[in-house]
Amino acid sequence: MYQPLKTRLTLAKLRRATAPRPEFRHALALRLEAERFLHGAPPRFFWLLSPQTVAVPLIIVLVLAASGTTSYAYASDSVTDGHPLYGVKRAVEGASVAAAPTSAMKARMEAQLAERRMRELEQLFDKRVAPVRTMEAADAALERAGDAAFRLPPTQRPQILIRIHRADQHATRTFELLMVERPDDAALIRRHMEANVARMRERALALQEAERRAVLEERLERRAQILERLLATTGTPAY
Repeated sequence: MYQPLKTRLTLAKLRRATAPRPEFRHALALRLEAERFLHGAPPRFFWLLSPQTVAVPLIIVLVLAASGTTSYAYASDSVTDGHPLYGVKRAVEGASVAAAPTSAMKARMEAQLAERRMRELEQLFDKRVAPVRTMEAADAALERAGDAAFRLPPTQRPQILIRIHRADQHATRTFELLMVERPDDAALIRRHMEANVARMRERALALQEAERRAVLEERLERRAQILERLLATTGTPAY
């Protein structure tokens, strides 16, 4: 039956507006594939995964992804370093990123994981666990997200870079608060920040792409300012 052009355009807009987001489709595909595997069917997307990027064998991740326990671990911000399910959470995250079918989806997922690491940092105020491993995970997530963003065409980068910028601002403020709120761990936190600043300086010098170097130098400046301010309050020289 013929439909007027206006009707077809309206229907097309409605389809786009109500279509599930790519991240949702990707997560659903992983879950359905895991359930297929549990019922005896072989997984169909080994070709999507690189052995170099998956932290655990895919079969283990698929089995875990179909369980309610793993769904809780993957979704909960309270599952942080030291929690029995934290390894499961990170394994499912790694497999999900590795299986992302496009660079754009991979970059969005890396940015989402960086934001998740920031939320895990907040949990450190209520838990008596060593903060450095969580801080290292947060910094590593920011670097991976930045690398993924700069593998995209320039027109697709801005939204990802904005998310990374906000996450890094959050991390910097949290690091500063942790040194104040957890004086027993202040020395460890300071050493982590010193090492991180030194590593970022080395990397900035090695980068050839001007835009990428500028983004990293902006992060570096924020961290260095916080570190110098904290060291000044303790009377310790910055370097």
